[in-house]
Amino acid sequence: MDTIILETATTRVYPRDWIPLRQITGNTFLDIVREHFDFENASVVADESEGRVAVFRGRAMDESDGRFSGILELRIEECRVHVKCIDVEQGHNVIDEFLVEFGSRVADHLGRPTDWAAEYEHEATETSWVGKLNIDPLSLVDPRVRTAMQSVEDASKNLQRNAYLSLEEFSFRIVYHISDRDLLESQIYFVDKEFRLEPRMGVSPKARQWYSLSPLRSDQHLQILKTLEADYAKK
Repeated sequence: MDTIILETATTRVYPRDWIPLRQITGNTFLDIVREHFDFENASVVADESEGRVAVFRGRAMDESDGRFSGILELRIEECRVHVKCIDVEQGHNVIDEFLVEFGSRVADHLGRPTDWAAEYEHEATETSWVGKLNIDPLSLVDPRVRTAMQSVEDASKNLQRNAYLSLEEFSFRIVYHISDRDLLESQIYFVDKEFRLEPRMGVSPKARQWYSLSPLRSDQHLQILKTLEADYAKK
């Protein structure tokens, strides 16, 4: 298995009034964060459902060693902090380290406890992966289904054209049931997510390039793909 692109995201949900949003959205602190992490831009936008939202965008780079060069976006809402990253080596570990550093900036300048950013109630993650898997796409389909679909392929051919079947998508929907009373009272919900694996569009099937998406941490996601590839290599 080879990774070509690895994009990750983390959303942390905090108790109401825990995030010092009013101070964060002030011009002074916006400039502090933008300059410290070398974001290209920082702004405050109005969201109909979330109110004032601080948004930092652009490839960031920590002034000390550049370990956060893959951070693409930081979004701070009333009860949520969302971070998006692209890093083929570290994945969600980069986001974890970034949030510790960001929390330290807030603690230093806004008087919050040093570990305030770690006091979240819930965390949602997402991994988007593009890479090579040594798996024949049709091998993921039950042999009985492949036999039935063979007739579709044969019927689609004639003297003027050739035709072949291609697996479009292999996916499962993950449904979240929220039972936490505080979340329900705050009307905070998690939308359904999916685990998806599909041949990369616009690339020859012979290239064995795949796209995959899941609500998992990157290390978990990559391990599932490695296991899947290893299992099919045994057949």
